[in-house]
Amino acid sequence: MILRRTQGSNRSPPTYLVVGLTNLCTTTCRFCYRRDLDLEPRFLPFNRYKLVVDELGPHLRELEFSGIGEPLLHKGFEEFASYARQKYSDHQLRLGLVSNGALLNADKIDFLLEQRFSYVWFSLNAATSTTHAKVMPGLSFRQIVDSIQQLIKKRNTMHPRIPSVRVSFVVTKDNYFETEDFVDLAEDLGAESITITCVDPVLQPEIREHQGVSRPEFESTLERIESRAKSSKRINVAPRWVFWPEVYKPPNRERASSICCGNADSVFGVYFTSGEVTFCCYMAAEIERSENCLGNIYGSRALDVWNGPRATSFVKSMKDVRSAPDICKRCLNYWNKYWR
Repeated sequence: MILRRTQGSNRSPPTYLVVGLTNLCTTTCRFCYRRDLDLEPRFLPFNRYKLVVDELGPHLRELEFSGIGEPLLHKGFEEFASYARQKYSDHQLRLGLVSNGALLNADKIDFLLEQRFSYVWFSLNAATSTTHAKVMPGLSFRQIVDSIQQLIKKRNTMHPRIPSVRVSFVVTKDNYFETEDFVDLAEDLGAESITITCVDPVLQPEIREHQGVSRPEFESTLERIESRAKSSKRINVAPRWVFWPEVYKPPNRERASSICCGNADSVFGVYFTSGEVTFCCYMAAEIERSENCLGNIYGSRALDVWNGPRATSFVKSMKDVRSAPDICKRCLNYWNKYWR
């Protein structure tokens, strides 16, 4: 393997590494953009992962196994996580996992506890088996819920009590009527974080057209959940402009001069096992557009990609809204920034 050194002005190194271990998943969520990507089934090789961790590790504060596939499908998942933990303690490096929970079992639970993962984020998206089967076909809702419960129960016997457990619910036409029941379920399980959001109208416009929930369908439910969120630090609800951006306009957008995105300053995202690097999942979803690919870890050192011409040009263009990348101006997070 030849690693080419690229040229560019040095920036502060990334502090957050996202690693996709596989392009495969155990289900095909009806709201996931992965289903629209033409991806070759592939697993990330350990030797390339090791080079990236060795290079970026001294600068990192967080390493998350997520990407666009199910990380636990990789037979080497434990080897990947163990390598990072052997090099860095939980005080030096937070380990995180994003999963649908289908492959979580007693052995995996013990491993997550032993390796002192900081958090595990489960995409659950239902409150009943029937709805779960429609939204995330082929998975056992009861088994997943039982496994999450066992993780929390065993975790609660330890000090400190890590990993924290997050559960998320993407509101769609298939499940919106279970949103409050989902919050009840998550609270009963003892999850530390409960996220309620929706299909992204920018990232997934076609899916949003078929799966998006209208104001008449969901507004009263959203109001009740927002009320509960005010008295519970555990419940995180997406702003209303995320659900209905055409109604809730971003404040002060006309006075914007530059885009301030924390991802571009901190995130090194290897979402694909083919090695392409991006700052965020928005760029990953449109990776076929060359400007969204910052480089590839199979052909360059990680820091050379980070300081390379594509990354530096992308960041520089964000300094002026007039020249900012189109993908940034379409990002929903763009609407929620403080402008200067």
